[in-house]
Parts: sequence; structure tokens; C-alpha cells
Amino acid sequence: MNFFKQKIDKTLKWFALHPVITQLSVTKKIVVAYVLIAVFSLTAIIYAMGSLHQQMTTSTDLVHKDAKSVTLTRDLQNNLSSQERLQKQYLLLKKNEILELMLERYAAFPRVWSNFLPLLEAEKREEVSNLYKKYRQTGETFHELIKSGKSADNFFNKEFLPAHRDLFTALANFRESQQKKIDSGLKTLAVASGRSFQITFLLLLIGFFLATPVALSVILGIHYSLRHLTKATQQIGDGNYGFEINISSKDEFGQLAEEFLHMSRKLQELEAANLDASPLTLS
Repeated sequence: MNFFKQKIDKTLKWFALHPVITQLSVTKKIVVAYVLIAVFSLTAIIYAMGSLHQQMTTSTDLVHKDAKSVTLTRDLQNNLSSQERLQKQYLLLKKNEILELMLERYAAFPRVWSNFLPLLEAEKREEVSNLYKKYRQTGETFHELIKSGKSADNFFNKEFLPAHRDLFTALANFRESQQKKIDSGLKTLAVASGRSFQITFLLLLIGFFLATPVALSVILGIHYSLRHLTKATQQIGDGNYGFEINISSKDEFGQLAEEFLHMSRKLQELEAANLDASPLTLS
């Protein structure tokens, strides 16, 4: 029990009498602790907000650009597949209902394309635009042949269908690359989010651990000083004026200890003077 008491007393004394800490007043110690917590907390908040903004920007790009481009690509591919199926059926059956559906799908394609094209990067945009132009040019010729009643089978197999499939393949490749980009972006976002949390928590933890010794020095210093001042008060009450107060700090308690010592010396001098003036002493 005494062993632990000695360890506690030693720790209290170390915190209370540390050379750096003893130079500060209690008010300054509290201010230092507050500033340390405030600075690191503010740094953590600023970092967290910056990371959150970056993650929000990345998420917005993924949703409004990359994911949207994948959706539109799928719609374009479905349209092309539907067109090819209807074109083959018409060439085989020559029915007007099929022709109307085929022309309807063909006319709907540019509307989706106009929303899709701005989402592409400049280099990719030029590549697929050339394929799109060839697809539309051969498509117009194919439809003109049908409307004029001429045979369109040969042109369809040699010109229109290859252009049609080249565009479909380009869209499929783009969709695959965009899907990989989205998957990679989501993984990066998850890693960045975890790293941001760790760094924010670490900054808060550093601020806490830097401020804790200062806060402990205030609390333990007050405890240490009050304990010695209490003993000093008891010594004065017992008439012992020659005691020493082991408080070397420069804070308010150090000043109070000096006042106690000064008071004890004055009382000692006063008591000595009273003894010298006492009739018993004179006789």
C-alpha cells in the first residue's frame, strides 16, 4: 500500500514540479490546454471537411457522369439490337408494321445519342462520332432503298450491318471501360473515406494527448500545492514556524507558498519579540 502511495506521490510531484510547467501560471496552463485542443480539433474539422468535399465531388462525377454514361450506353445498345432484329425481320417478311417499328427505333436513336455524346472525353468522342456518322449515312441509304422499292439486302449485309455492328462494338467497349472506372472509383472512394476518418481521429487524439499533460499538471498541481499548503497551515497552528513548503512553481500557488513562508517568518519574529519583552524573560 505504501509502495503505491509513494508512486502516486512521485507522479504528482513530477507533474507539479516539471521545469516547463512550473514556469506557467494556472491561467496560462488552462489557456495552453484549451489552445492545443482547439488547434488540433479545428485542424481535424478542416481536414475532414476538405476530404468530404473531395469525396462528394468524386461521388457526383460517378453518379452524374460515369454511371449516367453507362446507362445511356446500355439504352443505345438495346436500340441497336432492336433495330438489327427488326431490319432482318423486314427483309425476310416485308411487312409494313415491322418497317414502322424499325423506322421508329432508328428515329429514337439520335435523341439518346445527343445526351450520351457530351459525357465522353474529347478523344473518345471523336472516335465514336465517326462511327455514328457512318452508321447514320448507311442507314439513310438503306431506308431510301426500301422506300424506293429496290432490293436492300446486299447493301444491308455489306454496308449498313457492318457499320451498325462497329458502332455497337465501340459502345460495348466503352461501357465495359466505364464500368471498370466506376468500380475503381468506388474502391478509391472507400479507401479515401477510411483514410480520412483515421487521420481526423488521429488529429483529435494528438490534440487530446498533448492537452492532457497540461490539464493533468493543473489538476495535480492544485492537488499537490493544496496538500503542502494544508500541512503548512497545520505547522503554523502548532507553532512551528521553521517549516519549508516544497512548492517551486511560478504560478498562483507558488506565490501563495511564498506568502505563507513570509507570514511564518513574521510570526516567528513576532513571537521572539514577545518572548524578549516578557517579564519572565527579563527577570
